[in-house]
Amino acid sequence: MHRLLFITLVLLAGCAPDITETDFFSRHPDPLATEEGKVILASHTNDSIRIRVLSENGLHAGFNPLLFETEGDVSELTATLFLDSGITRIESPLGPTVFTSGESAHILTPGISGDWTLELSWVTNQARFTTQYPVDVTDDIWVQQIEGDPTFISWVAPTAPKTGSDVFEIAIHSFDGTSFSPVTSASLDLYPYMDMGAGEGHSTPFLAPTHVGDGHYRGEVNFIMSGGWDMTVRMSGGEEVIFKGFTVR
Repeated sequence: MHRLLFITLVLLAGCAPDITETDFFSRHPDPLATEEGKVILASHTNDSIRIRVLSENGLHAGFNPLLFETEGDVSELTATLFLDSGITRIESPLGPTVFTSGESAHILTPGISGDWTLELSWVTNQARFTTQYPVDVTDDIWVQQIEGDPTFISWVAPTAPKTGSDVFEIAIHSFDGTSFSPVTSASLDLYPYMDMGAGEGHSTPFLAPTHVGDGHYRGEVNFIMSGGWDMTVRMSGGEEVIFKGFTVR
């Protein structure tokens, strides 16, 4: 039996570059697109089963659409991204995620810069197997750390910003040096801004995100123009991050 499982990974690097004119669409392609040009992140094959994990452009800080393919007797398939700091294993905030045929899932994985590993675990013939694959993670703007603070803010939605009203969602996690935990009591404000040049610019209507569970905060933004935008997320204590230079279509 052949199954396709689509997931979204969020990876967070310790610091993100100041990127302008970032095209979110190219980072978040249609999950139903063909396999042509996809990067194989992991592949396991023997006489009775096959497991493959593919991505569009490799992994970067932020949401990554992944395609899981399985053939044969594969059940209880889990995927975990982790970083070996040399002292401890730093896993994604949600830990291993189990994938069920026909269902999608999200792995939210704030982390730090370093050597990441994708670990697959599954059951075949009532026995559990585990394999590990080193993966490269490039910096990008979709995860930001508050300066001088162990708090990381990840952009969750919209995955393809466009003009008009849309849900705006972020996830906030705190890192204690060994693990991440969701921040559930933050009070947030937004400041979307389009720089028109020559010292001119404007904002756009929005509703500030509020907590909806597990460190996720959801609000609304109404992008009134296409083009390059910045999004400042500000906490009640004045701490803030800026998602700078993304494109709205």
